[in-house]
Amino acid sequence: MKIDFLVDNNRLAGGVEKLSKAFKQKFETACGEVILNVENEEVIGKLTGIDLEHGVSTIVMDCTMKEDLELHFSNKGVPPIYFFFNCSNSLIVEDESIYKEILASSSAIFAPLHDSPHKLNIAKNSVMKLVIIAVDRHDFMEKVLCEINSYPQEIVALFKDAHAKETLYFQSALLPEISQSILALVEDSKIGLERKMELESKTLAMINDLLKSYREEKLENTSNYKFIAEDYERVKDAKDIIIDNLNNTPTVQKIARKVGLNPTKLQIGFKLMFSKSIKQFAISAKMNHALKLLQNGKMSCGEVADILGYTNKGHFSKKFKEEFGILPSDTFAEK
Repeated sequence: MKIDFLVDNNRLAGGVEKLSKAFKQKFETACGEVILNVENEEVIGKLTGIDLEHGVSTIVMDCTMKEDLELHFSNKGVPPIYFFFNCSNSLIVEDESIYKEILASSSAIFAPLHDSPHKLNIAKNSVMKLVIIAVDRHDFMEKVLCEINSYPQEIVALFKDAHAKETLYFQSALLPEISQSILALVEDSKIGLERKMELESKTLAMINDLLKSYREEKLENTSNYKFIAEDYERVKDAKDIIIDNLNNTPTVQKIARKVGLNPTKLQIGFKLMFSKSIKQFAISAKMNHALKLLQNGKMSCGEVADILGYTNKGHFSKKFKEEFGILPSDTFAEK
């Protein structure tokens, strides 16, 4: 079954309304969300679409395909950047320049070229739990009013590519938190404003998590070590161990044993992810915790130094000043 899915002004909710005509089923609306329950010869299940703020819109699919389905996306002008979060069977995304399989339990970023028709192919008998997010580049950049240069250069260029002259495709394994978000959106029983707020918060969080995955997998690595997603998860575990043991930071060797990485590989991966060595990160984390304790006003400088494992108070003061440009005692003067 072939369906033309016209994306007006890069907004997806209207597309769900058009699907209702193709499937010959009526749709409902609730707090801006278009809800389509389908049971016919082609599809059984539920599709919803909603247009959110900042040029972001979302489709949530929870359905079983009884026939092959082709969704032909067409845009007048600059297409959006698509974010796919697939918690079920694989599907195909393609345009004139790419043909990619979005694997089961995967997420993907797809930026089509200007005026380039593109489509999704979903095979017969596929059970789909899928979230598709479309981001209008112009509206997003105009309304977020935030600097985005913390993201990788390719992503920054993508959002600023007002004429969609460059294409991009990136795929990554679903993070556990994203899988949970997909299932929450699919199975959610909330209605009205509560449902809309959850859609907004989870949609933005999912975009951010996928962009973080892009950064981690595209980090410049000039060493001989190769890093996969599992390695980066272990590096994150190392960071958590440091934060949980600020009063007595374990050695690199002990941390490496706990997370299951070679010490050298751990240190390289840590520097790639956090732009600091393990030692630098630990000191910075200690000083930030010290600042909070001192600003709370219930502890002296000496007590805070003791809690963080500093027997030499002068050394503690030196590190604090290197971090914040003031002495620990100055935090009391600022209150």
